[in-house]
Amino acid sequence: MANCQNSGTNICDHGQHVAGIAAGDGTGLPSPAPATGVAPGANIVGIQVFVRSNADSQCPGSAPCTYAYVSDQLAGLNQIFAWRNTYNFAAVNMSLGGGGPFATNCDGDNGGRKAAIDQLLNAGISTIIAAGNDSFTNGVSRPGCISTAVTVSATNNSDNIAGFSNRGTLTDLWAPGVSLSLIHISEPTRPY
Repeated sequence: MANCQNSGTNICDHGQHVAGIAAGDGTGLPSPAPATGVAPGANIVGIQVFVRSNADSQCPGSAPCTYAYVSDQLAGLNQIFAWRNTYNFAAVNMSLGGGGPFATNCDGDNGGRKAAIDQLLNAGISTIIAAGNDSFTNGVSRPGCISTAVTVSATNNSDNIAGFSNRGTLTDLWAPGVSLSLIHISEPTRPY
């Protein structure tokens, strides 16, 4: 993880947080970890696509930050496809994104990610992508705007929309993403 170090701290740890929400069993995690994840019996295969960046163009506001190149995202998606017969994957999670808001699909502007997502979908593996964290009320970030992805906006522990979460007509699902003490998933009427 040398590419993700900042003063001796791993700054590419968001995937661990999301994995805990998904499949955590509440042990060995720093506080405040949820008691259990949505599916504590699930297994996760981690693929790191983030690196540390010091570029002002990639770190609006403050460098260093974490950055995921499209080429690394594609390599991760392609690795899952290559392992599809070794592991019984149900889904791929991409808790990343940027740009927007996109109120319509961005299938033609995704750096090849749609083809990789479609290849996985044809193999029975859904790709779940975060809607983004820019507080957009009228669209989602890229790559969540890809039509064959399942785009997820965040709710809090009270099952209310998380204020930071992007949302719009491309949101497919609402799921826990902040201030969680009990885990529950819902699919409320779309409040946008």
